[in-house]
Amino acid sequence: ILVANKQLFSGSYDRTARAWSVDRGQAVAGGLLVTGSTDGTAKVWQVASGCCHQTLRGHTGAVLCLVLDAPGHTAFTGSTDATVRAWDILRGQQLRVFREHQGSVICLELVNQHVYSGSADRTVKCWLADTGERVRTFTAHRHSVSALKYHAGTCK
Repeated sequence: ILVANKQLFSGSYDRTARAWSVDRGQAVAGGLLVTGSTDGTAKVWQVASGCCHQTLRGHTGAVLCLVLDAPGHTAFTGSTDATVRAWDILRGQQLRVFREHQGSVICLELVNQHVYSGSADRTVKCWLADTGERVRTFTAHRHSVSALKYHAGTCK
């Protein structure tokens, strides 16, 4: 689920994705929406028409999570195949593969041109978004990492 420009985007096991106006609670139109699937693909949708713009193929397992760099037209997807992949969502092309996890990639966060990935291998890895180079591995959990949230601090 993603909230942007007072719009809420939701995905469901009923195999649909929807865009809603937060203020009015109604369905809205405009822009692109990216969804991930258990079939190993991610799809880029035109919200206004509901038509599929691109299908992103390359994962060999279910896509469990994704984050968008909207200004760069890039999506990052995490999968049960233990990889993170970067995609050009306008052209539908795979840009790079991030390989080092030993288990499913469950959650992703994108901050300051760094991708953070949480995995069933009990680690969080930090990667350079532009190159896929691993910067750091955090190894403190005893179970799968199920959620990530970056917090830059509080300004007063």
